[in-house]
Amino acid sequence: MKIFGRIMVAVIAVSLFGMMLIFWAAYVKYQQKEIYLEDEKRLGDHYLYEEYSNGEKRVKDLNTEQVVLEDLQWIVSSEAGDDLAVFCQQGKRGYWNCSTGRVEIPARYERAWLFSEGLAAVMVGGKIGFINREGEMVLEPTWVYPLGEKQMDYLFKGGYCAVYDTSEWCGLIDTAGNWALDPDYDYIYPPEQGVRFLQCGEMWGALTDSLQVLLPVEYDWLKLVDGGILCIKGGDQCVVGRDGKTVVQAFVYDDVHPLYYSSGEFGEEGEELVVKCKYFEYGVWNPKGERFGLMNEKGERVTEALYSEIQALSDHLFLCTMEDGLYKVLVRL
Repeated sequence: MKIFGRIMVAVIAVSLFGMMLIFWAAYVKYQQKEIYLEDEKRLGDHYLYEEYSNGEKRVKDLNTEQVVLEDLQWIVSSEAGDDLAVFCQQGKRGYWNCSTGRVEIPARYERAWLFSEGLAAVMVGGKIGFINREGEMVLEPTWVYPLGEKQMDYLFKGGYCAVYDTSEWCGLIDTAGNWALDPDYDYIYPPEQGVRFLQCGEMWGALTDSLQVLLPVEYDWLKLVDGGILCIKGGDQCVVGRDGKTVVQAFVYDDVHPLYYSSGEFGEEGEELVVKCKYFEYGVWNPKGERFGLMNEKGERVTEALYSEIQALSDHLFLCTMEDGLYKVLVRL
């Protein structure tokens, strides 16, 4: 009986183990069925980057179907046609060639950016330096990497790249690492259509490609538009040419609304009767909030857009709230 009992225990144990194996195999098979391709993008002419639902990220050769780069966290290629893409493995960045399918520079940097004009920014020891396409450090890590809104792409364009000094002031260096524009600014934007915008505090200015002053740093906001540069300064909005001098459009506004004031009379059902004012309210966008001014029926500006709200009291008298909202003024036309 003892032997029989032991045999039964053994049979039950083997059966349970077998059932566990069957369930495990079924679970693995089910999991494999659930893995699917979530995203993909071409890298050059012969390679494809794939992201799977299980978190796997890899690059495969489209001709051979072989995986040439795996265990990725991400990879970013250049839209400007450069064949060296930045990839990340285990928190480190390196460079992979979209044409040859080879890792040109191993993943060893804390951060890395795409190549531009023969150089690429990399972070070593918390500082920004620049390497060449062979991975040689040609500009030693010198510049700081600020966090938050001051982050930028560290690309050379037109021979210059915006970087931050140790005090987190922004300037432009040339390809030799020398200051071409002293670090006196909060932020310098990449050039666009021959114009490079810069900020100091809340004020905007603009430079030419040759770093000549196009517009001084005294505007609330600047933006490239068809035909020139949109300039906002206080309650004034205009468009100047790309030379920074020619006035293309002296009076620019974003929207216009009719104004009404009380007639002092009431209708049969007790409703207040209003009169349409001969002047209109126009709006101008400003980083501090939309501002309003008054224009006449011909579309001519009568007042600057200095107010956050305008209430017509008659055809010639208006109660205007100043932009800070702390007080109101009466404007008589």
